[in-house]
Amino acid sequence: MLLESWKQIRSWIIPIFAVALAVVLFVFQVTIDFRHLSGSLIAINLAFAIVISVLSASILLFLYLVTTATVQKSGKWILAWITMHTVKKAIIDYNTPVPATGIASVEGSLVIGLDVGSTSGINLGDQFIVYNTTSRETIGVLEVVMLQADLTVCRIIDMTNPEFWTVLELRMDYDLSFPAGVTIARNMQEDALLEFLHNLLQSWRD
Repeated sequence: MLLESWKQIRSWIIPIFAVALAVVLFVFQVTIDFRHLSGSLIAINLAFAIVISVLSASILLFLYLVTTATVQKSGKWILAWITMHTVKKAIIDYNTPVPATGIASVEGSLVIGLDVGSTSGINLGDQFIVYNTTSRETIGVLEVVMLQADLTVCRIIDMTNPEFWTVLELRMDYDLSFPAGVTIARNMQEDALLEFLHNLLQSWRD
């Protein structure tokens, strides 16, 4: 990285010095009549012009490097803010409870209907976690198997609390409503999210 920075400095310093020297010599020519100066005075003024040009080029190059670094750093902070805001919104969306329309039996298996559809960004294969609203204890995991414009049908892929699902199947003959006190929300893959954030923060440090 240091070598690349030095190459970048070398590619800029000569043009900046040349422009600065041209400007200084032009100003000297306007203010000083070189025709009436001796050779030694012309040499002194030329040396003075070169010194001024070197200082001017150094200042301009310094400002360029500082500005470039500031812009890069600001860009990273802006990117960081946008990314974290997006991640925060995604977490909120995932944690937003999804209302259940009821339960049903498809080919002898219990399925759960959700009051969301393809217009809500749900896709086949997406997973939902079912947990106790009060204790936050996980009851099971659902997977989307059928998707309509305003309805999502899920099958149970993980009966974490088998007793809950057994009771739900038994009451299906007389009550197709989903029980109260239970929350359904998107099943966020925390490991994937943490790995993404770790890689993102690592790239900002570079």
